[in-house]
Amino acid sequence: MVRRVLAAALLATLASGVLGVCMAKQYEIAVVVKIGGIPWFNRMEEGVLRAAAELGVKAYLMGPATADAAPQVAMVEDLVARKVDAICVVPTDAYALIPVFERARAQGILVLTHESPFETSAIDWDIETIDSVAYGKLAINE
Repeated sequence: MVRRVLAAALLATLASGVLGVCMAKQYEIAVVVKIGGIPWFNRMEEGVLRAAAELGVKAYLMGPATADAAPQVAMVEDLVARKVDAICVVPTDAYALIPVFERARAQGILVLTHESPFETSAIDWDIETIDSVAYGKLAINE
């Protein structure tokens, strides 16, 4: 049940900038993006921080200085070692993250991805804000 509540909270964070229901325990939720400090992810961070403050959870966003898989994998490995409650990743290289995602899930950490190119048992949920196929068809017809 807790995993479903956390999944719903993270889904809301990424899809609309609002975390799910406030919970009794202060959960720690980390969002790891492809690259830190760019406008797109700065805006996402505003939503993550605002929702965390409103709902009494510890949530934050981080990302490497360059769009490189190695530092992103290292960040996720550190979060697993710290035993955060949930990790949501906008992967630079989703396949490079599979081993660390599997370790996280084995420890009971909820793992979500956003804009990820694969479906795998290594994650709990992938969140897509648009249907790329439908968007492509619409763009062709416009």
